[in-house]
Amino acid sequence: MEDIITILTTLGLGSVLGYFIKYALDKKKEVYNSLYKLNEERYKNILSHMVIVLNDEYTKFMNHIDPRTGNQMTHDDHVDFLNAEYFQTILYAPDNVLEALKHFIEKPNEENFIRTARAMRHSLWNKKSKLQINELKLANKALQRTR
Repeated sequence: MEDIITILTTLGLGSVLGYFIKYALDKKKEVYNSLYKLNEERYKNILSHMVIVLNDEYTKFMNHIDPRTGNQMTHDDHVDFLNAEYFQTILYAPDNVLEALKHFIEKPNEENFIRTARAMRHSLWNKKSKLQINELKLANKALQRTR
């Protein structure tokens, strides 16, 4: 009889322990998914501002309204945004993203843009790209306007 009680007690405690472990793992997964979505959205937003800093003509494809004025953001507004965002990325971005973004802010060019995008991609997917920077750069006027 004592053996049966011991077995039932062990099974009961095992079930409770199993429930708590499952709950903790589910919570951890939920937090990870939330952080992943947050990073993905912030990275996309940062990249769109970086593109505009490289070429103001792209503002016609992206709607960035200054909340203070209700007007389209200026080039300087995009630069200010990136500077402010850099300090926020210190909280959530890995070192390689911070370093790449810092280099872009200090010297905005296509190569530093691609390095930042690659670092963000690695942060999100935890995979390094096999493509070299030269393979990702577009050739001059790769797509030319017909008019």
